[in-house]
Amino acid sequence: LVGSEMCIRDSSYKILQIESDLFLGAKVIESDSEAPGYEAWKVLDGDPYTFWHTQWVGKAPGFPHYLIIDLGRTFRLKGFTYTPRQDMRNGRIKEFELWISKDGKNWVGPIAKGKFKPGRQSSKVMFKAPTQPVRYVKFVGLAPQVPDNFFASIAELQFHRAKK
Repeated sequence: LVGSEMCIRDSSYKILQIESDLFLGAKVIESDSEAPGYEAWKVLDGDPYTFWHTQWVGKAPGFPHYLIIDLGRTFRLKGFTYTPRQDMRNGRIKEFELWISKDGKNWVGPIAKGKFKPGRQSSKVMFKAPTQPVRYVKFVGLAPQVPDNFFASIAELQFHRAKK
């Protein structure tokens, strides 16, 4: 199910309709770093209180940090939503790029580049036009919100499918 209506029941058993952009079957296939307990797959788990975090001890790499996501099949995208870590500001990303690929090897982009506002709120980034059909997305964090942070964290990345 992608971009289709999904049903849930509330406590009084009424059926509620919500629009879903969840990519069931999407998975993170690569990240530049991750800390134990803060694995990259958590950016796709639908829970804003779990998060991916790059290593911050030992061989802790600095920016840029990246994730490569396999959407599971080919789609045209119209944008994405970034949700930062919710419990503290450490690792929140300030500057980003988004790249796309049909095969996970040949990348086009960046198709989006910008800055997120500081804070806990989610940021929705919509493209000027839908993308070509793509299966892979590479999100690159270029700089941190906190100047001395060399690590990154993301609670959720949600990709929005363009209508046909």
